[in-house]
Amino acid sequence: MESLILPNAANSHQYNWRVECIQSLATVHDTIALPNLNKDGTRVSIMSEEVILQHAKDAGTDFLMYTGNFCGYCEAAKRLFKNKNLSYVEYNFEHHSGLRQEVVAATGHRTVPVIFDLRDGNVMYIGGFDETNKYLN
Repeated sequence: MESLILPNAANSHQYNWRVECIQSLATVHDTIALPNLNKDGTRVSIMSEEVILQHAKDAGTDFLMYTGNFCGYCEAAKRLFKNKNLSYVEYNFEHHSGLRQEVVAATGHRTVPVIFDLRDGNVMYIGGFDETNKYLN
């Protein structure tokens, strides 16, 4: 898995989708604007995306999901995956110090769950439960 699909957040009220392919040494084929940019427009940190890509590579499942404790939408996403016979790996932010900041830096998504589709060899950011429910139905 070498590609990551994230929202274009140049306009914080409108998200367009673009593909960013990350290969060795983070060669970018189609750059996108992410929520966390320096004043000169350069990326704050490619490390945030590398964390997600590594989790996706290690997953061996259909979906990657970041969750929190006592999250009803996280439980609903798990039920949705189970009902559709889709596999997922879960990383709970409460058990991984600093992980929330990395995921927010890469996606701009501040609530849980944060879900990625790992099928087709890409790591595609879907969003939260509502977006995932629409995406799968």
